[in-house]
Amino acid sequence: MKAYVLHGIGDMRYEEVKEPTLKPGEVLVEVKAAGICGSDIPRIFETGTYSYPLIPGHEFSGVVVKAAAQAEEQWLGKRVGVFPLLPCKSCAPCRSGRFEMCRKYSYFGSRTDGAFAQYVAVPVWNLVELPKSVSFEAAAMFEPMAVAVHAMRNIGLSGEFCVPEAGGREAGESRSVGHEGGFSVPEAGEREAGESRSVGHEGGFSVPEAGGREAEESRSVRHEGGFPASEAGERGTGEKQSIGEEGVFPVSETGGNSTVAEQSIRPKRRERIAVCGLGTIGILLTMFLREAGAEDLFVIGNKEFQKRNALELGIPQERFFDGRRADVAERLLEQTDGMGVDVFFECIGKNETVAEGLLVTAPGGRIQLVGNPASDMHFDRNTYWKILRNQLTVKGSWNSTYLHAPEDDWHYVLKRLERGRIRPECYITQRFPLKDLEEGLRIMRDKTQEYVKVMIAP
Repeated sequence: MKAYVLHGIGDMRYEEVKEPTLKPGEVLVEVKAAGICGSDIPRIFETGTYSYPLIPGHEFSGVVVKAAAQAEEQWLGKRVGVFPLLPCKSCAPCRSGRFEMCRKYSYFGSRTDGAFAQYVAVPVWNLVELPKSVSFEAAAMFEPMAVAVHAMRNIGLSGEFCVPEAGGREAGESRSVGHEGGFSVPEAGEREAGESRSVGHEGGFSVPEAGGREAEESRSVRHEGGFPASEAGERGTGEKQSIGEEGVFPVSETGGNSTVAEQSIRPKRRERIAVCGLGTIGILLTMFLREAGAEDLFVIGNKEFQKRNALELGIPQERFFDGRRADVAERLLEQTDGMGVDVFFECIGKNETVAEGLLVTAPGGRIQLVGNPASDMHFDRNTYWKILRNQLTVKGSWNSTYLHAPEDDWHYVLKRLERGRIRPECYITQRFPLKDLEEGLRIMRDKTQEYVKVMIAP
C-alpha cells in the first residue's frame, strides 16, 4: 500500500509499504478521510516522535475491509470513525474507565502507525460505526470535536447549560438558532424521551435501530466482545453499571464515573464564557457552546478569517476581541461590568494568554487549560496571588472520554452529528489527495494560507 512514512525529523517519504498484519481483535480499515492535526506539525518537522519509521495521522475514518477472525467479521463493510488512543486497560485510570488518562497508552500516528496511508489496522474496541447521515470527513473530525466537548464538559458545562429566564423555554422546547457556521436548528420534538440511542457493539459502538429503547430501559455497555444487558433485579437496588476491562465500575445517577459525573454539572445561572484561541479546537469548542445555548460568549482570535468564523456562529462583532491588541483584557472587563468571565477556555498554550485568562476571570471562576504548551509555562508571583485571592479553579483537559456508552464525549458528538445539529465540514479549508499530503503540511507549517482543518482523502 502507499503511505507517508516519517523516517526522522523532517524526513517524510511517500513510499510503498507492507499492508498491516492483523492481530486478534483487529480489523483493516481502508482510510477514506484523514485530517492533519496541529500536533502533526511539530511531530514531523521539529520534535520528532517515539520511534521510526512511523506513519503519522490520528484523525481518520474509513471502511472495514478485512477482519482478523470470524468474531470480527460483523464489521466488514461498515463505515467507521476511530478513537485513536490505544489504552493498556490495566492501569488504575483504565480500570475506572478513564482511558484518556491511561498510564501506558499507545496512539495512532505518534506511537504506532497511523492514517496517512491507504489502510490502518484498528482494534474493534476503537471503532465507532457511522450512521449514513454522517460523512467520512465529519467522522475524521470526531477526535478534535471530542477534545473540544471534553474541555467543555470537564469544566462543568454540558448540554443545555444556560438556564432560561422566567417564562422562557419549556424543558422540551427546541433551541438554538442556526447561523452560517457549524450548527443547525433541530427538528421539532427531536429530543423525546424515547429517542434512539447508540449502544456498545462488540468492542466498538454501533448505530441503534430506528425507534431505539425507551429512556428508562437498561443500557448495555459492550467491551472487548460485548457484555449483555443485565436482567431486571440483577443489580440489586438498581445501581447503574458500566463495563471496565477488569470487571464493572459503578456509574453515578448523574451520568458515568466521577469524570462523567463532573461533566453533568450545570451552572445555576447564565454564565459568561470566553474562548481564547480560535484554531481548530477553539472554533469547534465555540460551535459546541453555541449549539448548547451559550449566549454570554466572548471569543479571542488573531486573524480576520477567525473573526469571520466566529461571526458566522452568531458571536456579536463587539464580543470578538483581536488578540494582537494590547487592550484585550481591559475591553473584556469593560464588557463584563468589571467582573470578568465565569469560565475562561485557554486554547493556545502560551504564558501570556494563561496570565490574561487569570486576569479576566471573575472571583470564584474557572479556567480550563486546553492548548498544548508552546513553551515552558511560568507563573509570576502576582499571577499566583490572583489564583489564591480570587479562589480560582484552574483545570487541565486531555483527550476525550470513550466508554462505549451514551454519556461519553464521542457519543455526545455522534448524537449531534446524527441530528444535523452541527456541521463541522464547514471548517475544512483545504483538501488534498494522499500523494499531496506534504503540500497540506507546508501550508500549516509555514502559514502560507488561511486554514482551519486540512483534510486528506486517500
